[in-house]
This record gives sequence, C-alpha cells and structure tokens, in this order.
Amino acid sequence: VDLQNGLSEFSVSQRRQVHGWNEFVADNTEPVWKKYLDQFKNPLILLLLASALVSVLTKEYEDAVSIAVAVLIVVTVA
Repeated sequence: VDLQNGLSEFSVSQRRQVHGWNEFVADNTEPVWKKYLDQFKNPLILLLLASALVSVLTKEYEDAVSIAVAVLIVVTVA
C-alpha cells in the first residue's frame, strides 16, 4: 500500500471480489415494540410490577408510582 496515494483501483476491486464490500447487513426482523414488550418477561421486572400492584392495593400510591417509574426506566434503557 502506498502511504501517499492509498490503494490502487485494481487492488480495491480485487479485494472487493475476495472479501466483498465493507458493509453490515441489518437484521431487523423483530419490531422495536416487540423487543420493548419482551423486556416485561423478565422475572425481576414481573416481581417489581407485582410489588407495584400490592402497593396500589394497600393504598401506598407513592410507592406504586415510584416502582412503576423505576420499571419503565429500566425497561426503556435495556
């Protein structure tokens, strides 16, 4: 490789024939909303949601909201 001019066109075409183009193939077969909902299958998330429900039933609304917000943050970030 010439440090001043880089690869020649011939060398580039040869390398592309051997190795292909320098591209990634996007594999987005699963929609984003499905990936988001799949996060709620995590047992720890389910436990936290159950805790939020118990907090609502015991009229501890501040705790329920805090737990629900924490779950939404974790699920959104993950």
